[in-house]
Amino acid sequence: MFVWFVLTGLSLAFVVWDSLINGVTSWVQRLAWILATAYTGPIGVFMYLLGCRRPFPGGHDRYIRATWKQGLNSEMHCLAGDATGIIVAASIVPILGLANGWDVLIEYAAGFVFGLFIFQALMMLGMYGGNYMLAVRKTFFAETVSMNMVMTGMIPVMVILADIWPHSMNPLEPSFWFRMSLASIAGGIIAFPINRWLVANHLKHGCMTLPGADGPAPALGHSALESWGMNDHARGSNAARGIAKQDMPGHTRSQHGTSGQGMTGQASSGQDVRSMGHDMPMAEMAPEHQMSPSQDQKAASEVFDSTGHQLPAGALPEDHPGHKGQGGAHEHHAMAMREPSQKAFFAWIAGTYLVLLLAIWLTSQWVPIRLSGSDDPSIPPTSMPTGPSGYQVASASASVQSGRAPEDEPKPAILSQSEQLGKIAALEADHA
Repeated sequence: MFVWFVLTGLSLAFVVWDSLINGVTSWVQRLAWILATAYTGPIGVFMYLLGCRRPFPGGHDRYIRATWKQGLNSEMHCLAGDATGIIVAASIVPILGLANGWDVLIEYAAGFVFGLFIFQALMMLGMYGGNYMLAVRKTFFAETVSMNMVMTGMIPVMVILADIWPHSMNPLEPSFWFRMSLASIAGGIIAFPINRWLVANHLKHGCMTLPGADGPAPALGHSALESWGMNDHARGSNAARGIAKQDMPGHTRSQHGTSGQGMTGQASSGQDVRSMGHDMPMAEMAPEHQMSPSQDQKAASEVFDSTGHQLPAGALPEDHPGHKGQGGAHEHHAMAMREPSQKAFFAWIAGTYLVLLLAIWLTSQWVPIRLSGSDDPSIPPTSMPTGPSGYQVASASASVQSGRAPEDEPKPAILSQSEQLGKIAALEADHA
C-alpha cells in the first residue's frame, strides 16, 4: 500500500507539471486528467501518456486522432467527475451510520450530481452558448449511460473491500484511499467501451486541442495540425484523381517553409501549391496537375473515408474525433454532436441501469447489501464485541442484568489477559 501511494504521488506530480508546461487542451480536460490520476495513480499516468500528452509541438491533434484515444479522454473526464462525487459521499456516509445499501444510493446520487451538473454541464457551458439548462439537456444522455458503467465497476469493489477491510470506511485511514483507488480503476475499465462508442457515434466529445495552443514543430516547416480535417478533404480529393503532390516538378523538402513559406493548411489547392514554394506558375504546370476553380472548390468540399470512398455531402469521416480546430466553418460543424432517437435514448439508459442492478445483485450474493440496520463494521449485529473494550461493554451489560452496580465488578486492570478472555467467554455464554 505504501508503494502505491508513493507511485500515485509521483504520477500526480508529473501530470500536474506536464499540464502546466506542455498542456494544449482546455482547463477542464487538464483538471479531469489530474483528478483521474490522483484516483488511479500509475494507471492514470500511463493512460495520460498513451492518450492525451502532446508528444511534440504541433503533433497533438494527430496523436489523439484515433477513436479509442478520444474515447479514453472522454472516459477519464467522466471518471474524474463521477469519482469525485462518490469519494466525497463515501467520506461522509460513515458518520451517518446507515446500512451499506443507503451508502450506495447516496454515493450514486453524489456521483451523478458532480458528473452531470458540474463536470459536464457547468464546465462545458461555453460550448452551449452559456445556456446552462441546454448544456444539462445535451449532456444528460451521455453522462447517464457513462455514469452507470462507472458505478457498475466501482460498487462491487467498494462494497466487497469494505467488508474485507472494515477500517477502509474511515477516510482518515490509508486503506480508505487505497480502496477508492481500486474502485476507480475498476470503474474506468468498465466504462471505457461505452465512452468509445459514444465518441465514435458523435454522441459525446473526446479530447479537444485549444485553437492556436499547439504551435508548429521545430524545423518541420508547417503549422499545427488543428485543421487536419480540411487538409484531409483536399488530400482525399487529390488522391482520388491520382495526384501526388510530392511528385510535382520542383517540389523538394528544402522548399517546405525554410524561407517562411511553409504549408498553411488552406483548403484551396491553388494556394496550397503556391505556399509550398513552387517557382513554376500555375499556368506552366503539367496539365494533369492543373485544376480549374470549380474543381478547386469541389476538392475542398469533398470528404473521403479511410478507404478512399467519397462520403455524402456534409458527412464526417468515421475516425473524425469531433474536436475543435482552426477550420472556420469546419470548426462549427465538428463541434455539432448528434442526439439519439427517443427510442434509442430510453433503450440505452434502461439497459445500462439493468447492467448496474445486475452488478449490485451479484455483489449482494457475496456481501449482503441491506437498507436497514447499522453499517458500522465495528459492531456486528449478531455477535458481542470482543477485546478489552468489548469486555467493558459486556461487563456493564451483565451488571445491569444482575442488578449489581458497575463499581462492584472486578476491574479489568487487575485481571491477566487470559483471565479477561475467560471472563468474556463466560459472559458471552450467559448472554447466549
